[in-house]
Order: sequence, then structure tokens, then C-alpha cells
Amino acid sequence: MSDKRIDFLSAMDRVAPAGEAPGFGKRLGPTEQCFSPRDLVNLFEWGASERESAHIDECDSCARWVHTYAQKPQLAYMPKVAAAHAGLRGTIAKLFQSAVPAIPEPATVLLLAGQRILTVSKPGAAMGEWSLPVVAGLKGDMLSRIDLGSLTLEGCIVGGEASLVAPNPAGLEWWEKYPSIRFKGVQPSSQARQDLGKSFGLTNQIRVTGRFTDSADQFFRGQAVVTLKKS
Repeated sequence: MSDKRIDFLSAMDRVAPAGEAPGFGKRLGPTEQCFSPRDLVNLFEWGASERESAHIDECDSCARWVHTYAQKPQLAYMPKVAAAHAGLRGTIAKLFQSAVPAIPEPATVLLLAGQRILTVSKPGAAMGEWSLPVVAGLKGDMLSRIDLGSLTLEGCIVGGEASLVAPNPAGLEWWEKYPSIRFKGVQPSSQARQDLGKSFGLTNQIRVTGRFTDSADQFFRGQAVVTLKKS
């Protein structure tokens, strides 16, 4: 796969018809399965499904877009789009940006496996260990440079001590072929426990953040949507 970087704004201008602002729904690759700019934003906010992860593995064009987006997060990109393209597309850009903290800007954004279901025996029960597969965002030696003590898991579930899990191509689950960040002592957050006490399950967001050992002032983050279901 090529590592050639893509400047989002100029690239989107190239795929737009002459005289028109780039379309956030326009496919950025050669097939109907390829992602649009809107899809990219959603992928990094909600997490990648099995089908979306397989497409990234198979499509060189979309893989390059995903990698570049991870290394040049929407915090830097979306304000430029909003400023350059007014009207409907500027409004869409602002909506995308609203889900992202204004500061600080991460050095990279991880694309996590999303749309997963976790079973909870009762609202306050611990769920043991849980892994967050990283579909994209960690290249080269970035995985080995993660400061394990800096890793935190927040959102509808919280976790304790973290470790790294190597890819297992022979694993039974589709996401096992990706490297994972594993947390011990995972359990529903206090708010999730309250919500689970009133329902059979809930769907909400989780977020992992951490730093690199050689860059204490740089951090990364990843987020995804998961479902907690009572057994």
C-alpha cells in the first residue's frame, strides 16, 4: 500500500465538479463501497464494522484516505472545510466538528473496531478483560512506543491496567487480526450502571487515550460505539 499522503481539502476540491464545493457524500474511491468524507468522520467516531474493516484492507485508495485522516485529525481539517465552504457543506462540517473536543489536538487518531456487544450479568458487575482492536492509526513502530501507564478507557465502560495484544490472524473473531489494547477490570461506568438498571441494554460511546514514551507532550485517542446488554 502506498504511503503517499493526501491533503484533504485540495483532494476534495479535485473530486468535486468544476465550480462546486466538494460533496461530503461523494465517494473517494473507484467503487460504490468506497468511503465518502462523511463516512470517514463516522468511522473514527463510531468505530469500523467487520465489513468496513475488510474494505480498508482490500481497497488501496480508501486505506490511504483512512491513514491520512488518522495522522491529520479532523481537528485540523474540519475548520478549514467550514471556512472554505459556506452554506450547507459548511454547516455539515460544523456538525461533524461539534462531536470533537476543541483542544488539544491529538498526534494521531485511532480507528477502533466498533459495533460490538458486551454482555453484563448485572449493572454493577465487572466484565473482566476487554480488548479494543485498532484497525488503523498505528503504523511502523508506533505500537511499541505506547506508554502503557498512560492508557485510559472512558465512556460507558471504564477499565484499569492496560496491555498490548499482538494480532492473531488465526483467531475466531474478525477483529483478532488487528493489534489490540486490552484493559483489565472493565466494568460499566456509574452512569451506565444507572441506565442498565432501567433497561435491558444501552448503546453508547467509549474512548481510549494514551501517550507515546518518546513524546510526552503528544497523545492519541480513539473512540467507538458499543452496546452493553444484560444477560
